[in-house]
Amino acid sequence: MKASINTLKGKAEKAVLIKNICLSLAKGDQKRAASFLTDECHLLFKNSSGKVQQLSGDDLEDAKRELNNFLNMEVSLVTIVFRTSLITVHGTKYIPDECILLTKCENETPIFGALRVIWVVNHQIVVFRVSILETLNFNEHLNAYRVQQSPQAAGLDLVSQDQLLSHEVMHIFHFDGDQYISPKTSLTDLLK
Repeated sequence: MKASINTLKGKAEKAVLIKNICLSLAKGDQKRAASFLTDECHLLFKNSSGKVQQLSGDDLEDAKRELNNFLNMEVSLVTIVFRTSLITVHGTKYIPDECILLTKCENETPIFGALRVIWVVNHQIVVFRVSILETLNFNEHLNAYRVQQSPQAAGLDLVSQDQLLSHEVMHIFHFDGDQYISPKTSLTDLLK
């Protein structure tokens, strides 16, 4: 008798887990369906399956100030800012603390940034807060750029998704105690 009760208990626990997965998927699909019914294109519901938080109060004011300082966005035009845990734009999935982005180029040297925060401004502009990585050199043998954290105290930058030099997501790997970034394609054309 006890063996059959334990068997039923195990099956019941699995059924509850499946029910919760279905419920969360249904809620996400409802949000996406609702976003298609509005006239306004809601980028978040179509492209994000992660946690979404609307900024308010001091967080919103800090975000507006950063957007103004780094991207010259007029503070009065920024009405709503969301912070999301991941977003997919044009088939590329961006995840904070996992992705390295090619943000800009100086003297034909790539400047990489480690993705820290994703903001969606006014439902349509995707903005990344990145911590800048200093590019030390290019290793021909590994076909990779050796990088390190920027020694500057102000090693943070904001870049909008459409300002990236490459929409390819890269990752850091470690070799002989150094950090390297190996792009899938050659960056020579982008750096000129």
